[in-house]
Amino acid sequence: MELSQKYCNLRDRISSLNNEVETNIDRLNHGGCIHYARFLGYKLKRLGIDCEAFLIHDEEDYTFSEIKAFGCLNVLLYIPELGFVDSTGIHKGIPEMYQNEVIWEKNYAISTLKHFNRAYWNPTYNTSQNKLLKKLINKHINDLL
Repeated sequence: MELSQKYCNLRDRISSLNNEVETNIDRLNHGGCIHYARFLGYKLKRLGIDCEAFLIHDEEDYTFSEIKAFGCLNVLLYIPELGFVDSTGIHKGIPEMYQNEVIWEKNYAISTLKHFNRAYWNPTYNTSQNKLLKKLINKHINDLL
């Protein structure tokens, strides 16, 4: 099935966003993936785009409180019409870098991401970049969809 114009536009805008994020945001995939997923997810929800947060963890099983305490390997958005989205691109399935790991994934409502504990998340990402990250998301993902 072909994508509607709305989702073709969204795919192109996510690609443009990711190009600018790669150039301007340092070490996003070292602890910033949760912020990317949360900010982009909130923006998409406000525009009526269905999406969920998808967390990849390297343990066979874990609870919500454990993931809050210990973080995870990656946080992506899942948009049914497009696939899995993170700052590296849009993927039809789980990104290849995680294919050979024993992973167990859980999907959550975007609003759940605000409850995750930063204490044990990868501290390499500097959260002072979040203001610019939000600005870039707003620049590329706007009401013109």
